[in-house]
Amino acid sequence: MTTKAKILIILLSFFLLLIFYLILTSEPADKSVQNKKITSNSINSQQLETSYQEQVKPIMVRYSELIKGNYTIDQVTQIKNKLLGLKMPAKFKNLHINLVLALTKMEDYLTNGENSQKVASQQIISQAKADYVWLNN
Repeated sequence: MTTKAKILIILLSFFLLLIFYLILTSEPADKSVQNKKITSNSINSQQLETSYQEQVKPIMVRYSELIKGNYTIDQVTQIKNKLLGLKMPAKFKNLHINLVLALTKMEDYLTNGENSQKVASQQIISQAKADYVWLNN
């Protein structure tokens, strides 16, 4: 083997070892990006929760006012559609599902006339207001 070939093999081995060392010791380049995303997601989550609360309150106030007087299935459906149109944070998933269920039961009551559906709807709303005090304000 010639001297030139030995030098090339040694240089190639050195560069391969250097690359291997750098791969093992380096941190992922997107680690700082991931930290920023986590911070950004927590801020966005807080904003989404606040926004959801601010949007659900008037809907529930409207529903409460509606229930006190005469109401139609179209009015209840409009309220339910407003609720379904909201972007919901994961924190309020159960609340959102229960509110939609309550409005669906009220629609069933208005369609079929089964008083048990109306009572079930009112119970779900009452429980939601007990669990989430901010709905009462």
